[in-house]
Amino acid sequence: MPLVPLTMLLVERIVIVGPESVTPISIITYVFIAIWGLRLAYHIASRYGGPDARYVELMKFDAGCPEPLKAISIWIKIFVFQASLSILSIDTAIKIFYFSDP
Repeated sequence: MPLVPLTMLLVERIVIVGPESVTPISIITYVFIAIWGLRLAYHIASRYGGPDARYVELMKFDAGCPEPLKAISIWIKIFVFQASLSILSIDTAIKIFYFSDP
């Protein structure tokens, strides 16, 4: 969850530099990321009733592949893609936190 690195940066900034160094834009960014993360967690928890239909479709699509290639293909499509999107979204927020001056 993106709140962990942002919380670490916020606490670090408050402890090392002081609470006056926290800018309004960093607080707004933190609140928006928190709302997005909590909404996503609620969405995932509320609809859990077995495997997601999208992942089942991916597995059907790769059903003809040999087993090692199928596992690698599913791993790349699901985890590497999601990790890449997560890195892109959190990178901007971390830069806002790190480089914002009061």
